[in-house]
Amino acid sequence: MLRFYCRNQACSKQTFTEPLPRLLKPYARRTQRLAKAQGRIGIALGGEHGARLLVHLAMPAIADTLLRLVRDQSLHARRPRIVGVDDWVMKKGCTYGSILIDLERRRPIELLPNRTAATFSAWPRRYPDIEIIARDRSSEYARGAATASKAIQVADRWHLLLNARY
Repeated sequence: MLRFYCRNQACSKQTFTEPLPRLLKPYARRTQRLAKAQGRIGIALGGEHGARLLVHLAMPAIADTLLRLVRDQSLHARRPRIVGVDDWVMKKGCTYGSILIDLERRRPIELLPNRTAATFSAWPRRYPDIEIIARDRSSEYARGAATASKAIQVADRWHLLLNARY
């Protein structure tokens, strides 16, 4: 916010402010442009390495701040249209979950705690704009996608190529 001072002694307001929403968010300590640049470096390098680089670029920030900026950027992104779903290993041999990827932007969207149809079907209901779901040949993902949305289901390229070798 910019702070202005009134020089008229009779004025009831001695100071007043003007918000700059395209430049600064309320109570922000950095411009949106700086936050976006720092967030991009955080995406590319991660927290610690990004923080070291930012010192040399005269845009210092700590690793935790970079990680928060990365999370904030993904919250304000547009809704995914083409989504990939696959298994994700939390603890090899013991615990598996599902990872959801925005295939247009090539970024992870969310990690689900397991691989069941019930868990997966709850996710597409929140995003009715999804047009295509790329998945492996798992019956759980097929059942979850069929009950949750009208999106077209396709087998993803990686699994098609893997299955073609056998």
